[in-house]
Amino acid sequence: MGTVFKPIVTRPIPPGAQVTERDGKRVARWSSARGGLRSAEVRTTPRGDCVVQESGKYLARYKDGQGVTQTVATDCRDEMAARAVLGELERRAELVRAGIVTPAQDAVADHKRTTITSHVEGYLASLQAKGTTPKHITTVGRLLRAVIAGCRFKTLADIRREPVERWLMSGVIAGRSARTRNTYVNALKWFCNWCVDSERLVASPVARIHRADENADRRRQPRALSENELVRLLDAARRRPLVQAMKFNRGWRKGQPGARIRPETRTKLAALGHERALIYKVLVLTGLRLGELASIRVCDVDLNGAAPHIELDARHEKNRQGSVIPLRHDLASDLRGWVGERAGTDLLFAVSPNLVKVLDRDLRLAGIEKRDDRNRTACVHSLRHTFATLLSRGGVAPRVAQEAMRHSSIDLTMSVYTDPKLLDVAGALSVLPELTLTVAALAQASHS
Repeated sequence: MGTVFKPIVTRPIPPGAQVTERDGKRVARWSSARGGLRSAEVRTTPRGDCVVQESGKYLARYKDGQGVTQTVATDCRDEMAARAVLGELERRAELVRAGIVTPAQDAVADHKRTTITSHVEGYLASLQAKGTTPKHITTVGRLLRAVIAGCRFKTLADIRREPVERWLMSGVIAGRSARTRNTYVNALKWFCNWCVDSERLVASPVARIHRADENADRRRQPRALSENELVRLLDAARRRPLVQAMKFNRGWRKGQPGARIRPETRTKLAALGHERALIYKVLVLTGLRLGELASIRVCDVDLNGAAPHIELDARHEKNRQGSVIPLRHDLASDLRGWVGERAGTDLLFAVSPNLVKVLDRDLRLAGIEKRDDRNRTACVHSLRHTFATLLSRGGVAPRVAQEAMRHSSIDLTMSVYTDPKLLDVAGALSVLPELTLTVAALAQASHS
């Protein structure tokens, strides 16, 4: 038979309390926040002198379904309410002992009453233990907290399909793209799946939420750049740091060229432009993602062998497998001149965190439109799309192009990353046989 009780707790002596002797014991007296007079015995603890008081909330002590004595908080100040909680705990213990409910299912009931914040922190800690990148952990945490706050979930028991679907279709989220809405749903599904695996939920309550159709609602689709646009972009990237610095930034000549620059500043800006153009060139000729390029160190690049290449660490690759990225000899020559005497532990490039904005300015200087007639966007990821398109345009076999892109599906390489507008379809028709309708040709064909 269980019982409920208020435990004895020790707290620091309240400020302004008077400690006196009474019946051989030390007693503290003080005024509460509401003006009432309070008193309590004073005892010496490892933390120093503390007052001894009875807790305001009840604890419940009982034997669980496996016969282990448990003491749990009821969060109740009323004894009758605390005894009701104890009765529920004992009822669950009886179900476990009778084999109607498993211990795992009984533990789920305990997890459902705790705050959802503690479960989220446990999930993020689990991702960190698996070796997930800090950036991904931060992103997943942000998405999860947004869904939890928007749906007003307090505990795991509050998670249901209907509030999530209402939240996705209301407010600011309703105006977001299908892909953005899917990222929120995915984060919540991953979290609920982890709760099932860690025996915090019996089943995922959001498993049947349907994904939005991303193909029918694409807001920002990267486009591939033509060869002419690539040449102009690399030239603009190389020149823009110096061109921008030579413009007046104040006065009546603001924005006009002619500002004086010290020789050492000119050299520094020229090096910055060369690095930026080389970054674009590496992205176009290797298909590397921006995050992957930013992680490459000098020691990861082999430029002196017969087959120059980049060894991409699995920790920094999207599929976490690790790859060897071959380099063309002209690109290897450019990198060899760039590396120079740099230490092996140095990063290959100082990739700016604002490269998206930097590219936009380079596009403007090069006279390249941000969006084309199909409303596709020129962005940093366009350089990877350009890599795939140039491979297809050069006659590379689709399976080889898929391997170069490091895609799990050939459809992703051919349908998503290859821009059909830049393919030479008319030139491909030249491989077809010549079919003539003249009488002489028909007679010759019949005799043969």
